[in-house]
Amino acid sequence: MAKPTLVLVPGIWEGTSVFDVVANSLRAHGYDTVYAPLASTGHASPGNPTLLDDVQHIRNVIKPLVEEDKEVIVVGHSAGGALGAAATKDLSLKERTEAGKGGGVKKFVFLSAGLAPAGWRHPDILDFYDIQGGEQHCKDPMNLLFNDLPPDVAESWLKKMQCQPATGWADVVEHAGWQDAPSVYLICENDKVLSVGLQERVSAMAGCEIERCESGHMVILTMPEKVVEIVRRAAGEVL
Repeated sequence: MAKPTLVLVPGIWEGTSVFDVVANSLRAHGYDTVYAPLASTGHASPGNPTLLDDVQHIRNVIKPLVEEDKEVIVVGHSAGGALGAAATKDLSLKERTEAGKGGGVKKFVFLSAGLAPAGWRHPDILDFYDIQGGEQHCKDPMNLLFNDLPPDVAESWLKKMQCQPATGWADVVEHAGWQDAPSVYLICENDKVLSVGLQERVSAMAGCEIERCESGHMVILTMPEKVVEIVRRAAGEVL
């Protein structure tokens, strides 16, 4: 049986390079791996892409794969969890099988991810936002994002982080794909952005299978081997 195609969705500020080590390892294990970047990352307001533009951008990556009858696992980090899940309406393996179609999203892997039910509106401002004119950045990223990376490595990643729009991005999450496909959630015990309590609440809401590790928020950088292991198991490998 062919291995599923993996769609990797980063969080805000990140860009896709945060997934490079994970993606290269998964490719070495025989997985087709595709990035689904956020349209809004790197844009200042006004006139910026919105949350719904991000969802559509991710959907534009997933839908052609599904229509080629490929089975897909969506791997979402941080905000990429809710955005990736919102992008899969009518694309789940269950729904497509019931409609007599091939392919579909068979599973989600959420990495210290923000998840939301359909109809939830994202706040305009969160307490870890730093607003600078038309740009929104992470407040104190060395402690919030990179708390468990060596200082020199953290500094190198800090330089790669991009802005998000300060205004006009937030909108309503219109779909919760985890209702249509099973999911695995990696709780990061040392996360300074999303508390363990919040991770536990949203993963319980989504009915996720739970995994845990000692990483901070950027687990794809600090523990890429753990992420690869979890994704391979989610794909059906016995490790």
